[in-house]
Amino acid sequence: MKKFFRKGSGEMLGLTYVTVFIVILFIFMCTLFQLSFGLYDVNKMLMSSSRAAAVCTSMEDAQKQAELVAESTSNNRNVNHIETNIKYADGFSKWKSGASIIVTVKAKVKIMGTVFKSRTYSKSIPVTIENLDGFSGSNLQEQIFNYLKQNGFTDEAACAVLGNIEQECNTWDPKQVQIDGGWAAGLFQLENYRLKSGRWKNLDTFAKARGKSWDDASSQLDFMIYEASGGDPFIANNIKKYYSDGFNGFKQETDIDKATTVFEKAYEIAGNAYLQNRITAAHRYYNQFHR
Repeated sequence: MKKFFRKGSGEMLGLTYVTVFIVILFIFMCTLFQLSFGLYDVNKMLMSSSRAAAVCTSMEDAQKQAELVAESTSNNRNVNHIETNIKYADGFSKWKSGASIIVTVKAKVKIMGTVFKSRTYSKSIPVTIENLDGFSGSNLQEQIFNYLKQNGFTDEAACAVLGNIEQECNTWDPKQVQIDGGWAAGLFQLENYRLKSGRWKNLDTFAKARGKSWDDASSQLDFMIYEASGGDPFIANNIKKYYSDGFNGFKQETDIDKATTVFEKAYEIAGNAYLQNRITAAHRYYNQFHR
């Protein structure tokens, strides 16, 4: 070994070159990973903020909501200086259902400290405004049915949601908190109300950005659509297991039993709890509201 590494030997010089090469390769790979994760976060923020903007009631509301959702979506320390911008797409100048807007998210991605310079990346996406004029109906169940219909749900899919809500929130009170420990709350009984975290916290943030409270029924329904449409990648991917086109496929479902089951498994994630009760309730609402 001493002979191999003796001073002046080419082996020592070769080892030095190899070490330098490995260090440079390591830095390059770390930079590549940081950049990839950073761009993934920018894209995730874009999808979340665009869904949030689509269900707002005004341009001002959409801008505020998009900013808040974008900032709360990323927990990557290397992604900062987050900015959002919303403008009307060509041919549109008024906030109304069916109009198109362009949502842009811009953020600085930090790479390997001072070794490489940080860069600002910007991504945009067009979305269609889905806001409603408000609830209509003689009771909350009918109001929710009409709300979902206006958002493109079939009667069967809308009633599947109603059947699940009845099992989750039998009082039909958007303020309902789980009696056993207070872990879940609202129409969809989202957790964790007690710890003020998780999906409930996301709902609370979503509602506050619109100037409303978490226990507002319309905010909870808007949030459900937001989550299922991509605002929550985990929920959206759950739905894609059953429909290749995701939530849009669910909205077009005409089999009540399947729609109710999918919503329970993919959105409520209740572990098949009282599934038959959910299906029975969904059929009852279908017989009541189907025209």
